[in-house]
Amino acid sequence: MIDFWLGLVVLGAAAWLAALMVAIILGHRLGAVVEWGGAHPWASLLVGVIVAVLGLLAFLLLAVEESPDGLQLLALPALLILAPLPLAGLAAMGIALSESLRGEPVGRLGWGLGVAGLAFLSALPLIGWLVIFPYLWLRGQGAAAVALLRGARGALRRARAKRGAAPALALFLLAPAIGELLSGSAPPAEFFQPPTFLLLAVLYGGGALLIREVVRARGKGWPSLLALGAAYGIAEEGWMVKSFFDPNWVDLG
Repeated sequence: MIDFWLGLVVLGAAAWLAALMVAIILGHRLGAVVEWGGAHPWASLLVGVIVAVLGLLAFLLLAVEESPDGLQLLALPALLILAPLPLAGLAAMGIALSESLRGEPVGRLGWGLGVAGLAFLSALPLIGWLVIFPYLWLRGQGAAAVALLRGARGALRRARAKRGAAPALALFLLAPAIGELLSGSAPPAEFFQPPTFLLLAVLYGGGALLIREVVRARGKGWPSLLALGAAYGIAEEGWMVKSFFDPNWVDLG
């Protein structure tokens, strides 16, 4: 039991030290996190809980040997994306504290002192460990996740303004990868064989491109896209591949 609590203390100290470095070095890039977390504290907390659950699921997928290879391939990049969020969130919470106390923007020293102050509060016995630190972690993590998504959405909008063939090509290649590789239906050694890859790309990617162009041409939105995708999946698996009606289909195990 002592080793468990000692491990938690070391982990918490390392997290706050890393957050301190993030605040001092990258604090000027955390403005969106500070702003959204301050304006939407409870929404940030809720998003932080969701992100924590997703991170736990991704960790379990990697830790359990029986997990499908496709899901493990998906879990690793997910963890790499989620891992920096708590550090950015804790740093942003410290920056927000320092600026709220001063009533104006502060420099790197003020940001560092804000993070150090929160680290001290988190070190208080019981209330710091069980209430303050989890609250700061989840709320900051949620704000960082929202800021990341908003930034990604802005980048997508800018990319759409310079649209070329790249989005269609990406969709053509990602459709078979998600449908067969990440699901574990086709192992990597089989998936990347040229004849198999070409067949799956035409089957999945061709359908995805067809649906995309129909939705764009008709000026429809996400409901139409999802409905056409479901209809195409039923037609492909049920009529073309006939997996719906074959009790001996190999993917049924």
